[in-house]
Amino acid sequence: MSRRKSEQQARSFQEELFDMIEQKTGNCNKLAVHQEILRFTGDLETGVFLSQLIYWCDKGAGGAAQFFYKTIAEWREETFLSEYAIRAAIKKLRNMGILETKVKRAKSKPTLHYRLHKERLIDALFLRNQRNETLKSKKRNCENEETLTDTTNR
Repeated sequence: MSRRKSEQQARSFQEELFDMIEQKTGNCNKLAVHQEILRFTGDLETGVFLSQLIYWCDKGAGGAAQFFYKTIAEWREETFLSEYAIRAAIKKLRNMGILETKVKRAKSKPTLHYRLHKERLIDALFLRNQRNETLKSKKRNCENEETLTDTTNR
């Protein structure tokens, strides 16, 4: 069986399964987390939370540069993360300089609002990847140098 046909069957099964879940539950929501986001954040919980921040950051009433709000309960329902994991992810992303938070009123209650600094995220994500590639390249070069040195000293 060709690889392409096998991939089509796998996608068909996925679509079929997701359709069955949607029909049974009425819920068609999915969580999507890119591997590079996980690599960038260093842990699954922060990666899931950042992926949801990326999803929601343009959906606020004031547009892309504005703050948006969600309660911890809403984050928990969406991500299946514990309150502790959500708070830890918020702290980590703030420390990385890519998330800004502010307590403002929403529905007459003080609620934590979020603003994702997209440019900083892009810069940090790609600078880190470039740095990792540079380190890998240097390591390969060092390994080659050690091999050459070892060979000539024998």
